[in-house]
Amino acid sequence: MTDRLPHTPSHPGGDAALARLVARLDEQKLLLGELRRLGLSQRALVERSDAVGLLALLAERQGLIERLARAAEAGRREHEAWGATRPSGEGRRDIQRRIDELGLLHDEIGRNDQHDQASMQRSHGQMAMELSGLSHGRRALNAYAPEGAERARYQDTKG
Repeated sequence: MTDRLPHTPSHPGGDAALARLVARLDEQKLLLGELRRLGLSQRALVERSDAVGLLALLAERQGLIERLARAAEAGRREHEAWGATRPSGEGRRDIQRRIDELGLLHDEIGRNDQHDQASMQRSHGQMAMELSGLSHGRRALNAYAPEGAERARYQDTKG
């Protein structure tokens, strides 16, 4: 990836607008990279069925998503301001390439999230089946319990 800013001679202020836009896009790329890293940790927690760790990670992730949303909105405004400078073809291609990179990261994160969600649903389904089996086992055990076994073990005789 090149961080060189293309010259936009078509309008005064184009270079400054481009620099601000590139900074916003780079900020989004960093945040998406961090979100991707958290996604890898999330996958490990899902595979280990670590609910406590997963909840902590999801809280951290939510804060990151909120920062990303603010950065995306600021980037949108910078993109509009930059577009008003009638940028050159080279500048437009560079920005489009950066935007495409963000889209690829976003898509990858989305696919990974879908995979993790499906894993959690399968795990939840297996747990429900196991709990159902325990429930059936308890009923079977109770069916063979001696008469009166369900009475209270301790009684308040002093009232």
